Amino acid sequence: MIVPSPLRRAIAVFALALALLASCSSDDGPTDEELRRERIENRLTASFPRNQATCILDGLDGPALVALDRDADLTGKALETYSRVVRSCVEDPTAGATTTTAPESDPTTTAPAGDG
Repeated sequence: MIVPSPLRRAIAVFALALALLASCSSDDGPTDEELRRERIENRLTASFPRNQATCILDGLDGPALVALDRDADLTGKALETYSRVVRSCVEDPTAGATTTTAPESDPTTTAPAGDG
């Protein structure tokens, strides 16, 4: 029976530890979502104060973020969501845009008053 020397045993343990660390610390870099959010944040902070840009970014849902990341104009639901969130964040950036769902009624749209 061959008994490894203490030095050989230490080297083997060290090599095994390195192999385990290498397999556990795989850094694949930022995700597509993280890169998208960073691109949008950079564009927003070029147009809005930081607190408003942060509010807007936090208030947008996934589909709106994807739409904002494209080069095409916003349309449909993404445009509605973006407009609602921007309006909310510009009015009160400290409140935050906590929802991307449409409000039950729009208080800025009222029926014309009667002649009565």
